[in-house]
Amino acid sequence: MAARKKIERPTLDPDIIADEEQLFEAIEKVCTMDRRWQRLRQAVRRRQEDLRRLADNEPWSAYLRLEEAVNARAVREHDLLVRWAFDEGRRFGGGG
Repeated sequence: MAARKKIERPTLDPDIIADEEQLFEAIEKVCTMDRRWQRLRQAVRRRQEDLRRLADNEPWSAYLRLEEAVNARAVREHDLLVRWAFDEGRRFGGGG
């Protein structure tokens, strides 16, 4: 059996931190490398599919709008926390 090639996590530097799209891509890569995150993503999809089978169009549309707002908030939270952690690391000599 061949050894599984280890995928490197992206490194953060001031250019990535300053670019919202690059930062999002780095966060996405780190998340998708995590098996627990992958299992949680699959569980969410299964539950969404279950809910979709139970809901008519109007409640389903309302749910999707709610989900969109919740996801936008979570993305903003992640962005703020990564930038804050990076700045704190630089401030206290943690690299970057």
